[in-house]
Amino acid sequence: MLERLWNKRNLVIPACLALAAIFLIVMPPEAKLGQKVRLVYFHASIAENSIVFFVLAAVFALGWFARKNAATLARAKSFFLVAFYLWIVQTFLGGLNMKIIWGHFFWGEPKARLGLVLLAASLLVYLAGEVLSSGAVVSTLYVAMGALAIFGLLFTSNVFHPENAIFGSDVLVYKIIFPVLVVLFFVVALLWSHSILKKLEHAQ
Repeated sequence: MLERLWNKRNLVIPACLALAAIFLIVMPPEAKLGQKVRLVYFHASIAENSIVFFVLAAVFALGWFARKNAATLARAKSFFLVAFYLWIVQTFLGGLNMKIIWGHFFWGEPKARLGLVLLAASLLVYLAGEVLSSGAVVSTLYVAMGALAIFGLLFTSNVFHPENAIFGSDVLVYKIIFPVLVVLFFVVALLWSHSILKKLEHAQ
């Protein structure tokens, strides 16, 4: 399935990005945020995918302990790298959204603070993955990063972020568009990770 998508990547990636843009454009303005709701949905869909790929990296890192082969660790690394790069993007978007929507950078806000913690942690894991040759250590770090990402997603309190803002909305189209955006960006990110994987395998 993944190889089939990879072979059609020149069609699949532009199609996914175009569809994502269309869904963002057709979104109706939100009662409080107005047209700025598009920025929030774009940011949130990128952040969600970053969490997903941190978790995928952790799953494959756990798989390395069972198999202990280079291919499994390479797959874990490809997922982690995509998650790391996406988290950098979502951190930038989060700060931009705070400035545009609320007029200030509220880095003391729990989710924003967690975002910076995850960014710092993922940077350390990235650097460790680049310099360490121990599969056990790198896999452990990927698992820890996945656990931290899940913890942050489930247990960080909200201040400016409304509770269940998307699926708690009374507007049905918001509940439909967000998961569609997440899936579209997931496909793009998955193909991106596959590209990284091929480079890692070529370098071995």
